[in-house]
Amino acid sequence: MKKLPIKDNHLLIILTVVFALICYRFAFRNTVEAWHLNSSYKTQLAGAGNLSYEPGYLERKAVNINKVIDRYKTDTVTFRNIIVNKISLMAEKENVKLIELPSQDPLYSTNQFIVQRILLQGDYFALLKVLVAVQKTESIGVVRALNLKRPARGNERALRQPILELSLETIKL
Repeated sequence: MKKLPIKDNHLLIILTVVFALICYRFAFRNTVEAWHLNSSYKTQLAGAGNLSYEPGYLERKAVNINKVIDRYKTDTVTFRNIIVNKISLMAEKENVKLIELPSQDPLYSTNQFIVQRILLQGDYFALLKVLVAVQKTESIGVVRALNLKRPARGNERALRQPILELSLETIKL
């Protein structure tokens, strides 16, 4: 086996050290850059969690919550009168009859919510139009449930018209 001259050994050692320094430099630089990037992301995340960082957030949130509450709430004292007046006007436009407004069932009412049932009878498409109008109307609550029934067979045409049982829910004031 032939020994390498001392010159070549020195060259090999120098090249190995230079290669290690280059690798270490690039690895160290990337590590430092990643550490700085991580630090900046942590500060941004901490700032985003703080509501004072975005002051308009609380205002927008309050406005949205007030819109939702206004959509659902109504005066509980005149709740039935408001429902009868508004829905009977909508039903009259579509030739639908308000056949029954059952008394409020205490089972469905809680400290925060009131549920009122309404029975409407008329043409299927007219009932759907009234339903859409009720959903768009504010201050009468929102539709909680509905049930479309076909009455038992009878000889009269009026008895064969479907019945829409509508439950409206509202927030108590």
